[in-house]
Amino acid sequence: MTVSFQNAKTIGEAVFQACTSLESVSLPSVTGIGVMAFDRCDKLVSITLGQDPPPITVLSGPTGYNTFTGLTLSNITFNIPEGSDYAYRNANIWSGIFTGGAKICEGGVEVSITAGEGGTVSSSGGTFACGSRITITATPNFGYRFLHWEIAGGGPVSSSRTHTFNLTEATTLTAVFEEAPTMRINTIILKKGTLNINAKGGN
Repeated sequence: MTVSFQNAKTIGEAVFQACTSLESVSLPSVTGIGVMAFDRCDKLVSITLGQDPPPITVLSGPTGYNTFTGLTLSNITFNIPEGSDYAYRNANIWSGIFTGGAKICEGGVEVSITAGEGGTVSSSGGTFACGSRITITATPNFGYRFLHWEIAGGGPVSSSRTHTFNLTEATTLTAVFEEAPTMRINTIILKKGTLNINAKGGN
């Protein structure tokens, strides 16, 4: 599940606590995030933030709990504004997040999606947040069939027309199609009403 709060300024304490279906969250306007906001969000892999300097994260008493307590930091990619890497890595609390294994992605990742001869694709790509879950679909034209998705420099990655993947780096994908086998039917109609059908495979 992906959620986006375009105009929210603050995220309260434990707002998403134990939201085990949450995979991606976008908080472009947030300036403050409460303690344990994402506690036990086990599937969360992408957090997009739009502020520079970074949002304020809140400590909770002597226990040292903070906004990201309860997360496996090595699973998380923070998408931040272009040019704000230094500010995030050196801000209070945030510096510990990144030394703890969380990853930074500045400005998004480019994805290019194309269709080979014989079909179309549902999207041409664009710029997405690191860690985004992308779903694309290939549709063959009449007389063709879908063969596979192919990643540039890496060969086939999926034989399913609808392909879903987590975006971790710049990616170029091509939908590969081939001509579908056809059947040629020869029909002979005799004067006395006898019908002979000779079906042969071929192109």
